[in-house]
Amino acid sequence: SRSPPGEIKLLQAKGLLQPNKTQFGLPSGEVLVCRKPNIFEADLHDPKLRQVTPKLAQLFAGDELVRALDDALPGASLQEGTNGKTIKLQYNSGHGGCFPLHYDNPGRPNKRKLTCLLYLNPSWQPGDGGELQVVPFLRSPVTIAPRMNRLVIFYSEQVLHRVLQCRAERYCFTVWVDGRDGTTNRDEHNALRVKPGQGIEDIAAYMGSCPVQRIVSRALYREDYERSLVECMGGFPGVGAAEANGNASGSGKGKGEDFGGEMLPQQQDLRQMLSLHRAHLKAVERSKPLSDLVDKLRGLRSARDLAEEEG
Repeated sequence: SRSPPGEIKLLQAKGLLQPNKTQFGLPSGEVLVCRKPNIFEADLHDPKLRQVTPKLAQLFAGDELVRALDDALPGASLQEGTNGKTIKLQYNSGHGGCFPLHYDNPGRPNKRKLTCLLYLNPSWQPGDGGELQVVPFLRSPVTIAPRMNRLVIFYSEQVLHRVLQCRAERYCFTVWVDGRDGTTNRDEHNALRVKPGQGIEDIAAYMGSCPVQRIVSRALYREDYERSLVECMGGFPGVGAAEANGNASGSGKGKGEDFGGEMLPQQQDLRQMLSLHRAHLKAVERSKPLSDLVDKLRGLRSARDLAEEEG
């Protein structure tokens, strides 16, 4: 029988792998759909895919995995049935392919509760890249190598993460499981409630333990978000990732938009992504209570980073 990477290559040969895409909400209410370079995937919701991968089709149709996860994680309240799960096979061709910082469940109407990543890279070695980087709230990032048969499971609503740039082929099998109705993106997950006089350490602990952290994430990690966007989309013509990130953040040319050379479609998408990110930061700044909170959280982050370096 074929190895998992072999199965994915077969799907690619049959034209069943599609470019991975990300979505950004526009002020108009429309959605900007951007194609990530060098990353391709197949979704088992596609009946043509299930016809050529009967074992995966069986996994998709069954609920054994969901029940096992529900038993292992009391309180997860996972939804059974094919409408409650998404299964994707993913191929990264290397050449710098990566994912920017994000939550797998960014907010309503998304119902994802649990993310499961199974890596299928028998010959992965340090230097190949493609590591998963998890960013616990106001804690040091944790980098996880995509070694063969390594399974990573986390809550989709409250784990900020990215995939680092890949310099070799990378294969991954992803399962997202929805929560039952009313268990994801509840009102308390989308509204920040801080008690008068509450200390910043207590606020940080509260936000780190629940999905409400998403409200401040982009502003709290603003430079990291921008850097990861630039790396994901390949930067601008003739400009390295670090320089492009500096310009996008407000130094140099100041807008990340005036680079010389003809832009590829992905670079035009990047320009829009950075513009939307900056617009979000400005919206946070216009809310003084939220802006003040972000400043305090950024100060706490800096203090923790310094203590870790010294310690």
